[in-house]
Amino acid sequence: MSKPIFVVVNAFSKQGISIINTLVAEGNYQIRATTTRPVSDTPAALKLKERGVEVVQVDYTKKSDFNKVFNGAKAAFLMTPAISYTDPDYYQKEIEYVKYQADAALEERLEHVIFSSVDTPVLTDAHRAEFKFDILSCRTTVQRYIESLPFKYVSTFNLAFFYSNQIEFIPLIRNEDGSAELALPLQPNDLLPYIDTYTATGPIVSEFLQHPYQYNRAVVPVVAEYLTGVQLAEIFQEVTGIKTSFRALDRQAYIEAGGLNGAPELELLGNRLFEIWDSTAKYGYYYKHRNTKLSNQINPKQLNWRQFLETTKWTGESYQEFREKNNY
Repeated sequence: MSKPIFVVVNAFSKQGISIINTLVAEGNYQIRATTTRPVSDTPAALKLKERGVEVVQVDYTKKSDFNKVFNGAKAAFLMTPAISYTDPDYYQKEIEYVKYQADAALEERLEHVIFSSVDTPVLTDAHRAEFKFDILSCRTTVQRYIESLPFKYVSTFNLAFFYSNQIEFIPLIRNEDGSAELALPLQPNDLLPYIDTYTATGPIVSEFLQHPYQYNRAVVPVVAEYLTGVQLAEIFQEVTGIKTSFRALDRQAYIEAGGLNGAPELELLGNRLFEIWDSTAKYGYYYKHRNTKLSNQINPKQLNWRQFLETTKWTGESYQEFREKNNY
């Protein structure tokens, strides 16, 4: 008897990699995964095929491509495509393109769809006036749309801040004396939730698939721990032995530190990223009624920051080097 097909949209995203690794290891589904890259010219896609994963190239602006990839599948993971944060129409495009996925999944009669969303505590008019560069609330809009469709099961998880995004978007500053600085757009005592998406996403998707009724139209926050910027720096120093301090950045300092002040589209990117941090520090990342301890109960093996550093052996190298070292 053939296995049911589970589709992973965005195979080479941080979330997609984790989901594929978990579900392939469990062996309960035939995995079909999407990429925007030509499969035959992509070494990572060929490696997935060697593991028994069917890899399909799609154009995420074409709903018909998703109709084809969802055909015959039982369930799927839907996800925002890789739209550039410098795109002035990011908000509208994210809503439009994820709706393509959802509509195609419904037309192909999928039983269960799983979505990666975020909470948006800054939805009032006053908040919109304060955060003019918001790009998160579109995810909430799409989530509500998906939940309104007549799928048998819809399950949603909300990932905390990614440890790996710290490496990718906010490089560690290395000083001439060998010490380091972790410079973040936060005040020293701002607490933010964190998770290692490379190892935590797959297990939560597996949990949803094993218990679809329990998580139907439910949202699970996926968070390992809450940390301040000072704590991030202290733990990094303890694990690596590199003397490390924390430095708070305001909006302009953050944009300049990232080299995002050279062109209008880069400043747009800088403002959008800064406001993700700033809105979270001021108003929270999850709605207050969320159970942020739940994912640790579901998966006690979620990595905290210390375990992430010990496991990946990251000591400040570039994101590309980090990925290569850990086969991501």
